[in-house]
Amino acid sequence: MFISPMLLTTAPSPFSHSNFIFEPKVDGHRLIFSQQSGVIRLYTRHNNDCTRQYPELHAPFTDDIILDGEVACVDPNTGISDFEAVMTRFQAKKAEKIKRLSSTLPVTLVIFDILQYKCRDLRRLPLMERKAILSSIDMPGNAFGVTPYIEGAGEALFEQIESWGMEGVVGSISIKLYIKKLHIILSCSNDPIYLFSPPMICSLWRVLPMLNQPLKPMLLQPLQPSQIKKGFKSSLKWDGFRILIHYDHGAVRAFTRHGTEVTLRFPELMKIKLPVMTAILDGECIAFDLSQAKDQPPKLWWDDAMARFNTKKESAVKQIATTLRAHFPLWDILFLDEKPMLNISFMQRRELLMAAVENSESLSITPLYDDGKALFLKAKELGLEGIVQYNPDAPIHLDTRSKNMVKVKAYQYITCQISSVRLKGSFGWGLTVDGRYVGVLEFPPSTEVIRAFNQVSKQLIRHEDKGWRYIEPVLSCKIKFQCFTKEGKLRSPKFEEFCTPISVQ
Repeated sequence: MFISPMLLTTAPSPFSHSNFIFEPKVDGHRLIFSQQSGVIRLYTRHNNDCTRQYPELHAPFTDDIILDGEVACVDPNTGISDFEAVMTRFQAKKAEKIKRLSSTLPVTLVIFDILQYKCRDLRRLPLMERKAILSSIDMPGNAFGVTPYIEGAGEALFEQIESWGMEGVVGSISIKLYIKKLHIILSCSNDPIYLFSPPMICSLWRVLPMLNQPLKPMLLQPLQPSQIKKGFKSSLKWDGFRILIHYDHGAVRAFTRHGTEVTLRFPELMKIKLPVMTAILDGECIAFDLSQAKDQPPKLWWDDAMARFNTKKESAVKQIATTLRAHFPLWDILFLDEKPMLNISFMQRRELLMAAVENSESLSITPLYDDGKALFLKAKELGLEGIVQYNPDAPIHLDTRSKNMVKVKAYQYITCQISSVRLKGSFGWGLTVDGRYVGVLEFPPSTEVIRAFNQVSKQLIRHEDKGWRYIEPVLSCKIKFQCFTKEGKLRSPKFEEFCTPISVQ
């Protein structure tokens, strides 16, 4: 499915503006990546099908999707890309030549927008909402990368890009919808163009301003318990939300992994004092319920962290901070004393982190363990979320989901009875355990399972009320879930199988 892309208009000179985001412009050709019903098609901006020319871009995403980006051709020996090389790839038509060039001149799809996802048209969403959706999606291979951006500082980025010999900068209104001619290009007339191959595209952050800018951190690759890695360092996985703390000569700001600034929601941040000039600390925000019994080990609830995150008014923040105290366990440092730390190993960064941070009421450094399997079993025994593992020798690639940092969740299982069915809107089965309501299953099982359930449940109807159909709770199923919420509900329940005999055809 082809969507005509938004076009660029040229600005007379570099500029900065708080309502704009700015991205490096890649010297290639525009490409619309379309995956519909699993079938991949690639189009130029003029609706020419170029699927055959780029076999390295045939890796499928997990869901149907339409992406807007630029194809860049990189010389694997020099890291230099120029427009003529891109045209060589584009103009190759014979299968033998395409195969040869895909090895000698591989391409990267540098993605800067998402137009459709899971059959939903996203073009009427503001740009930053589309960016958030794009950043949450796993890339299917090394031939795909997402272009980094900064907010507001267009002139600073232009100066850096020009010094690197890249083509220019694209500025976009952060609240814009996907309508033609709202991008602005600031061009540098330099040739050749230096570009980054898939992991290298993320290293562009090394030349972008980092401090006091929203960053997209390296995300965790999920693994199964059987895949726990030997030789990796391991830590417990905290049940809160990711936070990046920026320290600038005593001033503190904090951002979520999606770029939302949350500084004013957490007065605990103001207590942070470090023996360094500047730093960016990577960690998690959790919350301690101060009403818990003092003679018992503190119990952490994801609900409490979310309650703190969702409290925004100043008076409400002051009030909730007296009962739910925020704390920030750290595991990494990305920036220290005006220098990015992205290129050094994890263990080197840990040494710098331990020198910069002392454990306090606000901050702590997450302990590391050598035996990941033993730590996972302990986490499961204690009902904790799971573990995180780190490659001790690896650098950081921002805005990627890397195999150098992985998570293994300690899922729990329970037998539930299906007691109700949502009739309107999205899918939902109400779940009970021995008559006690434990939440709603909102991740739909397979079509075959739903069909078999519907056939049987027609005979079990009790009554209907407010968009729900209530049935006799005699159909049992095995449910996988992350943990119990503070109110005793199942967090993120997923259907595994029926326990009650039922025909699934």
